Amino acid sequence: MDEINLRYADNNDIDFVVNAIVESLKSGTDTVVYCKLFDLSIDEFKSLAKNMLLEDIEGHDFHLGSFLIAEVDGKPAGTCIAWVEHSVGFPSSLVRANLLLDFIDKDIIINLHDRFNLMQQTHLERQKNCLQIEFVYVDSNYRGRGIAPLIIEGHIERLKKRFPNITKAQVIASKTNDNALKAYQKIGFKTVIEKTITNEEAIALIPASTIVLMEREI
Repeated sequence: MDEINLRYADNNDIDFVVNAIVESLKSGTDTVVYCKLFDLSIDEFKSLAKNMLLEDIEGHDFHLGSFLIAEVDGKPAGTCIAWVEHSVGFPSSLVRANLLLDFIDKDIIINLHDRFNLMQQTHLERQKNCLQIEFVYVDSNYRGRGIAPLIIEGHIERLKKRFPNITKAQVIASKTNDNALKAYQKIGFKTVIEKTITNEEAIALIPASTIVLMEREI
């Protein structure tokens, strides 16, 4: 088996990371929530994601330097991001929202009040001072090699050294993504919250009507 090396992402990984974000957001469907929310094409969302990733602001899910890359023979094979919630003094949702305001046309934002209210129905609260896992992705050519668990464990090891007082890791996933749920369960994550959205307009914005919050002691 080829050796798998872990390293943090840099600007050369931007296209791989953006593709990972898109595929993770789809969660096995054709729905990308940001495209639905802001009436963006996939290419427009990719451009938005690049701009956000390159801002170099930590503490949320669009910080390039917080993605771990798994390399096989020098090629990126998988990635995901992790951060400690509220480690920068603000919740990740607020940090992300402020970034979006920098890059989304203000007229679009003004006209989205109803959609934002709908999105609140799909929200699960991330716990302060817990390690958060997001955008787990492995290229189809490298699946079945245990890359996703390796990246997650790599994040846990690195962030425990940086934040020794953290005791819990969390991940939010679509309940319909069976492969992802089973992968998390295999490495000790358990479902602690399950939320089913019943509003049809809200469901249209997201890949699945039921989302789960999973936790693991670390």
